Amino acid sequence: MLREPATAQPSSDTAALPANLRRQVVDFRTTEQAGTIIIDTPNTYLYYVLGGGKAIRYGIGVGRGRLHLVGRCRRSRARPSGRIGTRPPR
Repeated sequence: MLREPATAQPSSDTAALPANLRRQVVDFRTTEQAGTIIIDTPNTYLYYVLGGGKAIRYGIGVGRGRLHLVGRCRRSRARPSGRIGTRPPR
């Protein structure tokens, strides 16, 4: 799970970003649990759910032609395959 440092401060170069693209804590109602990442492609935002009706919102780029992805993806911890320790390096 991603963790936002409790004392995170915007770096000096974020002042050059438009206000809507800067990292900020926003009101965000969702049924998803804290630690979930939600990507709002049409509005070009990424939300990191904090819980208690709050999330950290980040402005994002979505690529050429604003490719709209739809759906859900659930990821747990990444686990290497069983062969990773036995195969020779490339």
